[in-house]
Amino acid sequence: MATEITMPKLSDTMTEGRLIAWKKGVGEKVERGDIIAEVETDKATMELEAFVSGILVETRIKAGEMAPVGTVIAVIGAAGEAASHQPSASEQPEKAPTAPEPAAPPAEPPLEAPEAAAAPKVSVPPAPEGGEEKASPMVRRLAREKGIDLAQVAGSGPEGRILQEDLERFLAEQVKVEVKVEEKPKPEAAQPSAGSSPQPLSRMRGAIARTVSLAWQTIPHFAVTVAVDMGESERVRQELKESGTPVSLNDLIVKACAIAIGRFPLANASFGADGITTHAEVNIGIAVALDDGLLVPVVRNCQALSLKEIGSKSRDLSERARSGRISEAELVGGTFTVSNLGMYGVDEFTAVIMPPQGAILSVGAVADQPVIKGGHLAAARIMRATLSSDHRLINGAYAARFLTELKRVLENPVVMLV
Repeated sequence: MATEITMPKLSDTMTEGRLIAWKKGVGEKVERGDIIAEVETDKATMELEAFVSGILVETRIKAGEMAPVGTVIAVIGAAGEAASHQPSASEQPEKAPTAPEPAAPPAEPPLEAPEAAAAPKVSVPPAPEGGEEKASPMVRRLAREKGIDLAQVAGSGPEGRILQEDLERFLAEQVKVEVKVEEKPKPEAAQPSAGSSPQPLSRMRGAIARTVSLAWQTIPHFAVTVAVDMGESERVRQELKESGTPVSLNDLIVKACAIAIGRFPLANASFGADGITTHAEVNIGIAVALDDGLLVPVVRNCQALSLKEIGSKSRDLSERARSGRISEAELVGGTFTVSNLGMYGVDEFTAVIMPPQGAILSVGAVADQPVIKGGHLAAARIMRATLSSDHRLINGAYAARFLTELKRVLENPVVMLV
């Protein structure tokens, strides 16, 4: 039986993907778990992993081509089997499918039903016993990441099966926001000068534009700022570096956030149609600037990691984000975010919350400033930190207490070492 491989949808912002390279050729044997292709999404390059065994009997797009989400891009079947699926015009690009190459030796039978022929190379748990949730592993994973209870989602597929479109429809009903864009003719004086023209958005910049627009339209933001004396944190960082344990000031800030969240869990919560979800895991996103945009890889389970472990994971994620080697799975699931512009000399700024998170910390530069200590004028290493919060989750007093705890930890960094 032929099994179709489709372009997967891995995030709200993804509408299409680019085929970077086929890792298997037509006629080649495919084992369950083999990497069959590399695909570029709007955030990262990922690997497609086969969930059935057989022969790659047909590929329908070439390396470098774009394909909308849900498009059949290839077919896995048994040896000598021609692809029986006849795609409609809306399922594939306007080109004839590649003819199958000569059949390869007999393949092993599929190991599971062809509910999802290919998916990103991430660990996917088996379907729950009893079949109470009729959904593919990919749909179940997306539902977990977005905090959706599949029991509340009406499936439109065969026998009530829940499709990705059903998840999107459910999310849209939760948000309940309509954005109307009215195009008005430009006055003659506003016409662009000769030779100028709008530049098309890159796929990453387009994804960022959609995310921040959704956040600003649907989340009632407010911000609170605190000044932190980072002198002790800088001293501890230098001592750790000299002892062979290099950590950055940002690593100290991430660890301090994890400790503060332990006392103020609403900073690690999400607001939804069904109420407030407080996450048990503290998964902190670290904003990484790129030439053409921004990626936010996630350091998971920060509440259980040492400062050294946070530093190691942060360095690895940041380096792979800048080199384009990070996976889609490492960019999702964040519950809180730290955005640091201190290295650019920025004193203070206010960041936009990343939905469905409830808060983001903006970090400025550490600089010498005059302070009064014991009645005497002195110099201190001051950093300004601003917490942007979802006012549906957090009120001003709660945000202030969170920042007070964060300040206490950063000014007494020894608590991060025990």
